[in-house]
Amino acid sequence: MDRTAILINPPVYDVQYWPRWSMPHGLLKVGSYLRQKGYRTKLIDCLATDEKRRVRMKKSSLVRIGSNEEWVPNSWNTKLSDGERVKYCFGKSIDELEQHFQL
Repeated sequence: MDRTAILINPPVYDVQYWPRWSMPHGLLKVGSYLRQKGYRTKLIDCLATDEKRRVRMKKSSLVRIGSNEEWVPNSWNTKLSDGERVKYCFGKSIDELEQHFQL
């Protein structure tokens, strides 16, 4: 029986992200275990860095720190007030991830 496990390191949606301290160590250990059990494994790392060790980031929305308020502004050139932050999608977006699975 041919068994395959697809391991996904998903994108991060947040106001900041530190790729240097956020490697998929646990996911890779799971992958190693599954290989020992006879699985073929494939890792899709949405947070893979470029040649300069940077993770792509794209503005997603604005958030008010300390609350659940989140909105997409009419313009990204708007000056932020105290307590507002830009929320980014770090890495490949969910839409890009879904493209891996479309036929």
